Amino acid sequence: MKKASTTKAGALHFTPRPDAHSARSASATLPSGQMVHVTATPPGDCIALSLTGTTCASTLYFSAAQVRSIAAELLACAEAIEGGASSIGGTA
Repeated sequence: MKKASTTKAGALHFTPRPDAHSARSASATLPSGQMVHVTATPPGDCIALSLTGTTCASTLYFSAAQVRSIAAELLACAEAIEGGASSIGGTA
């Protein structure tokens, strides 16, 4: 697996993509040129996170509770990097 670039990247800017079949849908272009899509589809509890490129595509499906857990962990990781975490491999 290729390691992500260690250069500071700016925030992604998601653009809403109205869709008659989704409660919410938005996408952003990554610096690599790949697209990331986030879609909430009613009536079920399904949120899709998709990554598409020129030669491949991948979609992961989560419940709302799972997305909240993932978001909390991603935010904790961002804080550890930006806040200068004192230990490596530690948990909060």
